[in-house]
Amino acid sequence: MLSQAPGIYIVLAALISSTLLIINNLVVTSINNNFQLEREKQQGIRQQESERQKWYREKIYDSYRTSIQVLTKIVQGRHEMDTKSIFTEDEHINLEKLYFEFNSEFEIIIAGYPGKDSEEFKEKMANIQKYMQKKPLIARVIITEMMQHDSRIKGVNE
Repeated sequence: MLSQAPGIYIVLAALISSTLLIINNLVVTSINNNFQLEREKQQGIRQQESERQKWYREKIYDSYRTSIQVLTKIVQGRHEMDTKSIFTEDEHINLEKLYFEFNSEFEIIIAGYPGKDSEEFKEKMANIQKYMQKKPLIARVIITEMMQHDSRIKGVNE
């Protein structure tokens, strides 16, 4: 009977140690799972922010592109009017519609333009207004230059 007693203690010790190992593994696994879930949550937040910024860049880029396209139509309309001695009321109305379309797209661009309180920006705005009616090609060049230096759309094609 005494010889069986040490065996019981060994079995009991093995059961206790395996129970503790199982509990330890469960705790560690739970901690790791919580850590992984938190990491995935943070990654999701970063991904959403990245997608939002990409969408914003693309929208600003689209406004630049549309503004430049409308200015090109204005240039064409002004050229047609300059080469004719007589032009219709519809041609005037069409040109006015183009000016309105340009202004609506351009407002989107300047709304959040970086450094819009700077003297350089104010000078560009004054020049665009100055050349818009008579020399829209110059206004288009200024807007294209603004686009090239706009930090909001850097990497839009990446």
